Amino acid sequence: MDEDPKPEPVATVTMLDKANQFRTKAVLIEAQQSDTDELARLTHRVAAVKAALQKLDRAMTAARIVSDLPDSPTINMAVDDGYHDFRRNVETSNFNDTVFRAATRKLEAASTQFDTDAQQVWKTWAAQRLGSLRWERIAVLPAAERRSVRERWTRLDRIAASSPDKSSVTEFVTTYANMRELLDDLPDLPSQLVDLLDRLSQKTPLTIADLSEEDLRILRESEVGSQIELRRRES
Repeated sequence: MDEDPKPEPVATVTMLDKANQFRTKAVLIEAQQSDTDELARLTHRVAAVKAALQKLDRAMTAARIVSDLPDSPTINMAVDDGYHDFRRNVETSNFNDTVFRAATRKLEAASTQFDTDAQQVWKTWAAQRLGSLRWERIAVLPAAERRSVRERWTRLDRIAASSPDKSSVTEFVTTYANMRELLDDLPDLPSQLVDLLDRLSQKTPLTIADLSEEDLRILRESEVGSQIELRRRES
């Protein structure tokens, strides 16, 4: 009768073996974590550069729009945005934080310069256009039209004081052209008549006693005399 085979000896795992296994796993986990951290760092830096690029693009667009306005000074678009230095570093696999920070600073500095130049040119150009409007001529218009013109004037003034962009510049140019056409078709008014019409437009009505003979003469001889009504105050 054959004898039963002897059982194979069970391999003994020593504490040293276990320690080595844990050490190996720890190294792998650390390497994976290191790769994850590096990816997160690069993602964060790239996002910052992209945001700065978008800001620069908006600033350059506004500068071009303002520079293309009629009789507007030309804005220098050749600004150092740090592109060549950044590209050289990236092509040599230099992805240090200092490289990304330097690129972001350059882009932000270029954006600031474009914003400053565009706003200066825009404010000067818009102020010249507003100053060319014969504002005093609205005195001959009926009350409803005067209110409409004043509202449009206020809107133009607000746009002129704000940072330029495509929509606001387009609105200003269109509104200004309409107002210029309207005011240019109205007659010139003597300063005395403008002052008198302004007094008559106040909320507190004037009486005949408030008007001088000269005031009455000016009204009778003006084109707006037919717009003036006299009514007896009920006691």
